[in-house]
Amino acid sequence: MSEPRKPTSLSRRVSAGRPAGPRNYEAVQAKLGYRFRRMALLEVALRHPSARFESDPAGEDNQRLEFLGDAVLGLIATVHVYDAFPDLDEGRLTVLRSHLTSGKALAVIAASIQLGAHLDLGKGEELTGGRLRESILVATLEALFGAVYLDGGISAAQRVFKRLFKTACRTLSIDKWASNPKGQLQDISQRLWKHTPRYRLLSRKGPAHAGIFTAEVALPNRMRGVGTGRTRKEAEAAAAADALNLLRQTGRKTGSV
Repeated sequence: MSEPRKPTSLSRRVSAGRPAGPRNYEAVQAKLGYRFRRMALLEVALRHPSARFESDPAGEDNQRLEFLGDAVLGLIATVHVYDAFPDLDEGRLTVLRSHLTSGKALAVIAASIQLGAHLDLGKGEELTGGRLRESILVATLEALFGAVYLDGGISAAQRVFKRLFKTACRTLSIDKWASNPKGQLQDISQRLWKHTPRYRLLSRKGPAHAGIFTAEVALPNRMRGVGTGRTRKEAEAAAAADALNLLRQTGRKTGSV
């Protein structure tokens, strides 16, 4: 795979031995447990579009690396859960991968290595708290995986994954969602389709003190789950569990790899 187009002004400063801005590349590499051979890749991975727009409109930002890194991270996480849970079917492996690579999970890991302190941001993002913004941290972490992959290949990316995701992998369990089907379904839906499930009440029967509620949940892939309960909340939880069962039964390959 060819290296992305290298940035202009930033690359020249790095190659000349002068640090580009306030970031500490040594600290970032120490946290990743990986040293870059092509420092320009690390530089681009840390560069938010706002910085490129303000200082070098013709240069590079980390959006392309984010795109690549999302796929690299998805592949590595898929291999991990496949090897770690040999008795689980495809549907449950998809659930575990989604939890491992969800935006929330990635934001926690980005915060654990203080990634925000090393971002190259534009003045506007800097003033509005961009270094703590979850979406920016997640995108940058994915971009770093793309950069590591281009610099050192899949084995290097796997080593970084093992280092950064050590705790997340150790605590990963299919049972963590057992009492929260709505949370599990939302986690999957947001990860795979970037949308939340939509719930609606289909019916309510019986007296006020002993009503029976029926609810439906609709997923972006047009799959629907239906459930009943003594309250609307219970009915929605049952509908979410029904949708999860349908996903497992069909073995639908909806995750990115």
